[in-house]
Amino acid sequence: MGEIHLDAGERNRAIDLQRKAAKVTPNNADILANLGFNVSLFGDPKIGLPLVERAMRISLKYPNWYLSALGRTYYMMGDYSRAIDAHLARHKIIPNSELPISYLLIAYSAAGQLEQARKMAAKLRKIVPDYTTSNFADLAGGWFKPRTFKQIIAHMEAAGIENDLKAKL
Repeated sequence: MGEIHLDAGERNRAIDLQRKAAKVTPNNADILANLGFNVSLFGDPKIGLPLVERAMRISLKYPNWYLSALGRTYYMMGDYSRAIDAHLARHKIIPNSELPISYLLIAYSAAGQLEQARKMAAKLRKIVPDYTTSNFADLAGGWFKPRTFKQIIAHMEAAGIENDLKAKL
């Protein structure tokens, strides 16, 4: 239910439901990872990070999306080096997947590693030839606060991704 409310833009309701679920099943790694990620995005990443890390300890063979949750949490904290490490680990598991490459180029750009960010942008364009910021927005735009989303788009633009959202931002 929390994810449904999140998709509907009801972030506080989503987090409340996820917190309740975590109380009922405190060792459910998926619930903890989702809760940690959502708290990081819409609240305080310093509170969300331990939840994501705990999920990764509980589920030693965790799904690769946990690495994305970890990377985005580090990004929200401004720890771009660790965000790169987490996104790079996921990229190695699924090297030709659009969203992990996007997050990796965003983290590289945020860290000021524009050459690496541009390499990821070129790789992304091999997978999706006309990739623009709208592609990212369609997949993940609703997951971020407007201010954070604008920052992400600026990082993408710095990496060479066409920003076709300028009129909307």
